[in-house]
Amino acid sequence: MKPATFVAVVLLCATGFCAARDRPTTLPRAPFHLTARPWTPLNRPRDGYLDSVEGICRFTTKHLGPSGEVIDPFLKREHQYSTPYFAFAIGSIDVNADSTADASFSAPCQFMLQLREGKVLAVEVDRDVVATIAGRQIELASHTPLKL
Repeated sequence: MKPATFVAVVLLCATGFCAARDRPTTLPRAPFHLTARPWTPLNRPRDGYLDSVEGICRFTTKHLGPSGEVIDPFLKREHQYSTPYFAFAIGSIDVNADSTADASFSAPCQFMLQLREGKVLAVEVDRDVVATIAGRQIELASHTPLKL
């Protein structure tokens, strides 16, 4: 072993020893327990979920900032993931503000819609699904944009 390498190894070991010696002997006890509750499905009809999300979206639209970001009503600023979740929820419900679902998919997926004047011009999904867009059923292939 070269002298420079030996010195570096000794320094690393000494530094690690000091850090280990400074650690507490026990960890603090947390006053709570994060065990997941037993999960059961809600057994709601598919449209029931859209109705619930629509209500949340209508509430959230009252808390949008000048650039479309969701402003937390308590913090008075954008916080965490609200804006992208809102954008996803709005996109999955209604693209032309007529209170009807303009796009639905046969399975959960991530998607992008190209819009113009409230009409879907193109769609792309992250997995093979059947989409219903403006009442028309379309088979979509993963990561393959489709112009309508």
